[in-house]
Amino acid sequence: MSQRVGSPAAPAQGRHGLSWAALFNRWLIIGLIVLFVGMGTLFDWWGSIASIPVYWLVGVIGGLFWLPYFNRVHAAKQTQLVVYESPNRMTIYRVGRKSGFTIEGSPVSLMSKTGFRRIFVTGYDPETNNATGSQIRGYTTLDFLANVKTFDRLATKFTEHLEEDRLTRELVAVRQAQGVRDQAIKWVNIGLSSQDPEPIITELEALDIMRADEEIETSVEVGEVLDEF
Repeated sequence: MSQRVGSPAAPAQGRHGLSWAALFNRWLIIGLIVLFVGMGTLFDWWGSIASIPVYWLVGVIGGLFWLPYFNRVHAAKQTQLVVYESPNRMTIYRVGRKSGFTIEGSPVSLMSKTGFRRIFVTGYDPETNNATGSQIRGYTTLDFLANVKTFDRLATKFTEHLEEDRLTRELVAVRQAQGVRDQAIKWVNIGLSSQDPEPIITELEALDIMRADEEIETSVEVGEVLDEF
C-alpha cells in the first residue's frame, strides 16, 4: 500500500514549501549577519548608520518580532520524516508538504504542540522522494522498531552468555589438565621412591668412569700433538 502526501509536484520543480522563516534560519544568512556586524564595528560604520531615521530602525526591529509567526507558518508547511534505519540510527528529514513525497507501507503519523507533523518510517530516499513504512497491514513502524530492538538486545545477551559459557568450559579444561599433570608427577615420584636405587647408582658411576676415560684420552692426544711441534 502506498500513499501520496502533499502536492503532486515533483521535487525537481523546486516547490518544497519554503518560507522566509526558513531562509533566515539558514546558517549562511546568520553568518552574513554576524559578518556585517563585525565589519561595521571594525570600520566604524555605526556613525553613518546613526544618520538613518529612527522610524526606519524601529520598523526593522519591529519586523523581527514577526519571526515566531513565520516559524509557525513554516512549521505548518513542512513535515518531519523520522527515519529509523536500524535500532541504533535515527535521521530526521524536513520535507515540504508541497514536494509530494510518496510513502510505501504503513507509517506512524504524529502531530506536536508546535504544529510540526512527524511521520515515522523505516527508510527515505531524498533522490526519489520515496519513504518506506511497514509492509504489514496493522503493523506500524514503532512496532517494527520495538521488535527489532528487543531482538537485538536478546541477541546481544545470548552472545554474552555463549562467551561466558565458552570461557567456563576452557577454564574447566585447563583445571582438569593441571590436575592430571599434578597426579602424574605425584605417581612418578611415588614410583621412583619405591624402586631399588642400586641400578641407578651403578649406571651413574659407569657414566662417570666413561667420562673420565674420555678426558684421559683427550689429554694424551693433546700431549702428542704438542710433542710433534
